[in-house]
Amino acid sequence: MIGFLANSEDREYSHVLASCVLEHLPKRDGEMLLSEMKRVCAVSAVVFTPNGFVPQPPDSDNPANEHLSGWTPKELQCCGFVPVAGINGLKYLRSSFAIPTIKPLWLGELVSRATGRLAYRFPRIAFQVICVYKVPC
Repeated sequence: MIGFLANSEDREYSHVLASCVLEHLPKRDGEMLLSEMKRVCAVSAVVFTPNGFVPQPPDSDNPANEHLSGWTPKELQCCGFVPVAGINGLKYLRSSFAIPTIKPLWLGELVSRATGRLAYRFPRIAFQVICVYKVPC
């Protein structure tokens, strides 16, 4: 993806989205991706990623499924992306693959969903975050 963006013109795309991508890259590559996203977007760039590092092993069918880095709303903000919403309830109520930590799973899902509005308003305590970079006028 970084190579694809590197071959793109400045401001070539109206909007750019990286959903569930950033955490699969080493931190340095993630920083390059964020920088390239900002460079090629004409209006906005959006990132959707777990809040902080969430361990996730490689999958036998997909070795690239492993999480190699974690990003906090503060780190993303330092890269120019403003946290706008938290997703999937409170951070500590889910683990790898967004599986609820409370058992039985149905109860964990219920508790996590019940904290959804709180997490939405306060991304720094959410399991996942959506952050946006808006091109200055």
